[in-house]
Amino acid sequence: MSGFLIRKMWKRRWLILCLLLGNILLVGTISATPMFNTATMTRILRQEMRNFQVSRNILPATVAFEYGFNAINEENRISGYETNRDYWLPHSIAELGIPVEQTIRTDIMGRWAFLPVVTRENTTRVRTPHLLALENFDTFIELTYGRLPSPELVNGNTIEVIASEIVLFNQNILADEKLIATDIYTDDPDKNLYIHVVGIYTISEGAELIWSTLRVNQNTTLLMNPELIHSHFIPNYHNNYRLTTRWLYALNPNAMSATRTAHYLNTLEQHRERFGQFYNENISPTIHLYRQQANQLSTTLLVLQLPMFIMLALYIYMVSRQILQLEQNDISVIKSRGASRGQILGLYIM
Repeated sequence: MSGFLIRKMWKRRWLILCLLLGNILLVGTISATPMFNTATMTRILRQEMRNFQVSRNILPATVAFEYGFNAINEENRISGYETNRDYWLPHSIAELGIPVEQTIRTDIMGRWAFLPVVTRENTTRVRTPHLLALENFDTFIELTYGRLPSPELVNGNTIEVIASEIVLFNQNILADEKLIATDIYTDDPDKNLYIHVVGIYTISEGAELIWSTLRVNQNTTLLMNPELIHSHFIPNYHNNYRLTTRWLYALNPNAMSATRTAHYLNTLEQHRERFGQFYNENISPTIHLYRQQANQLSTTLLVLQLPMFIMLALYIYMVSRQILQLEQNDISVIKSRGASRGQILGLYIM
C-alpha cells in the first residue's frame, strides 16, 4: 500500500508540491494574521503617544499621585504618607503593567508670605512664592549665579533657595537677599523661618520636556533642597506648611500593547476611584482616540486580507481538482479490480 502511495505521489510530484505549497501559504497566512494585526495596532497606539507628546510638549504616558498633608488628620498624617509611598504607589503602578522609565518626586509648600529682612521699599509688599523641592533637581537645572542650596536648615531657621530670573523679577526679590516668613509660626515668633536666595538657575538643555510635564509655575517657584523636606518638614509638620507631595511616574509608551488597552483603561479607572482628586494621568485620552481609529483600521485590514484568503483557497481548489481529474482513470482501474468506495477513499486519505 505504501509503495503504491509513493508511486502515485511521485507520478504527480509537481502537482503535489503545488498543493503542499498552497496549504502551507494558507495555514501560515491565517496563523500570522492575528500577529500582523496586533503589531499594526500596537504601532498605531505608539504613534498616537508620540503625536500626543509633540502636540502637548509633555511626556505622553504619565501617572501622578498626590498626597496633601493638610487633607489628612494629624493622627494619621505621617502613617498615611508612608503607606502611600511604600505600598499603594508601587502596587498601583505594578497593576497597570507598563514599565516605569522615570519617577520624579516633587514637594511643594506655599504660598508662604515673605517680607525682606532688610526693608528696601517705602510700602510693604508681601512676596508669596511657592517653595519647591524637586528630587535630583541638580540634573534639571544649570546655575548661572551662586551655588546650590544647603540640605540643612542654616542656623536652625533658614531655608536656602535658588530662583530663576523671572521669579526674582515677578516677586521683587534680589539675589543673596534674605526674607522672613510671616505666616507660619504666628503664635511663636521665636520659631520664624527665613529663606535666603543663594543662586540663580535656568532650565538645563534637554530638560524642558520634564519641566513642562511637571506643570511647575516658573513665575512663582523657588527651588529648595529636597533633603530638607525629609529631614525637617515632614517629621516636624505644621499645618501652615501646606505641603503637597507629588509622585510623577513617566511610563514607557513603547512597551504598551494594543491587546491590553482594555486592561489599561480598567486599571486607570480603578485608580481614579481609589485616589480621587489626588490622582492624575494622561494615558486614557490617547487610548480612547486610538480605539476609535482601531475600529476603522480593523475593518480596513479585513477588507485587504480577505481577497488573499479567497485567492489561496481557489488556488488549492484548482490544484486539487486537477489532481482528481488526472486520477479518475486510475480510480476506475482500482474499482474494476473489486475495490470498494471506502477502500479507495481510505487509500487517497492516506
